[in-house]
Amino acid sequence: MIASRMLFLLAGLLFCNSSIWAKPLSEQQVREIVDQQFKPLLDQYKIPGLAVGVTFDGKHYFINYGLASKSNQQPVSNHTLFELGSVSKTFNATLAGYAQAQGQLLLSDHPAKYFPELKNTAVNKATILNLGIYTAGGFPLQFPDEVVSQQDMLQYFQRWQPKTNVGTARQYSNSPTKAKTVFKSSG
Repeated sequence: MIASRMLFLLAGLLFCNSSIWAKPLSEQQVREIVDQQFKPLLDQYKIPGLAVGVTFDGKHYFINYGLASKSNQQPVSNHTLFELGSVSKTFNATLAGYAQAQGQLLLSDHPAKYFPELKNTAVNKATILNLGIYTAGGFPLQFPDEVVSQQDMLQYFQRWQPKTNVGTARQYSNSPTKAKTVFKSSG
C-alpha cells in the first residue's frame, strides 16, 4: 500500500505540469516540489527519516528529512545509507535483463567470467540465472556479519560449499552475487 502510494507520488512528481519544466528550476523550487509530495507522507505515516534524490536537467538535488537514528538523534544526510529490502531484487533482475539485451552478459555465464578469483570454486558451478532464481546450491539468507567488503565476499565464496546440487532446489537468499556480477559486467 505504502509502496504503491509512493510510486504514484513519484510519478506525479515526474509528470507535474509541463509549464513548470519549461524553464530551469532553482534548487529552492525543486525543494518546494519535493516538500509538497513528501511532507504529507512523513506526517501521515510517522516516518522518522527520508532522503529524496532528484536528477533534473543533468543536475542532482538531495532533500533530507528527519532522523536516520532515533536513538542518537542522528539526522538524515546525503551520506545516510538506507536498506532497500527486497525491492533491490527487482532492480537487479531488470539490470540483468538489460545487460543481457545489450550483450554485456549472458544469464548462462558463470561468476568467474566477471570475478576470476572464483574460477575453481563451488559457486562457479552456478550461472547468473541460478543466482537470480535461488537455485545456486543453498546460499544462506544473509552473508555472515564479518562479510563487509567485496574482498570479504570473494573470500566467503571461495570457501562456500553448496547444500544441494546446482539447479535442484530453490532456497531464498539475499546474497548480492548476481547484483555484483551484473554491475561488474556493465562497467
